[in-house]
Amino acid sequence: MLFLKLEFITLTYTKFRPEESSPKWGLGGRTSFAKNLIMEYINLISLLLLAALFIFAGVSHFRNPKFFLAITPEWVPMPEKVNIFVGAVEVLLGIAVLIPTLQTYAAYGIIALLIAVFPANIYHFQKSLKKGKMVIPTLIRLPIQILLIYWAWSFV
Repeated sequence: MLFLKLEFITLTYTKFRPEESSPKWGLGGRTSFAKNLIMEYINLISLLLLAALFIFAGVSHFRNPKFFLAITPEWVPMPEKVNIFVGAVEVLLGIAVLIPTLQTYAAYGIIALLIAVFPANIYHFQKSLKKGKMVIPTLIRLPIQILLIYWAWSFV
């Protein structure tokens, strides 16, 4: 998949490369070409990191369910099954975001998932406050959710 994406980027930029004298590309077509190519690679790396993050998080639900069950709010029905479901969804969305035809849907799915699990993050923070442990990391995690939503939105 990665090879195909890199090959596509290479073919796109070599096939449709503008003439250096083209006025719409500003001062020197090569500079703009290089900037566009760099941005494509940055976008690709960002996509791979997002996918890896969600695949890793999803697998973590299966490898260390006790951690996730401990931060699951008490009002969640069947927490063990919800944990398995959320882990599977994270893995599937992490894979789907790499498939060009599914990327937009997967990004929307990631955003919906991040919104859906936000109450668990608030619950984890409240639990940390009561225990007096891990308060700062759980507090920092809350605004990170917004950044993750923004990151996923960049692939819509």
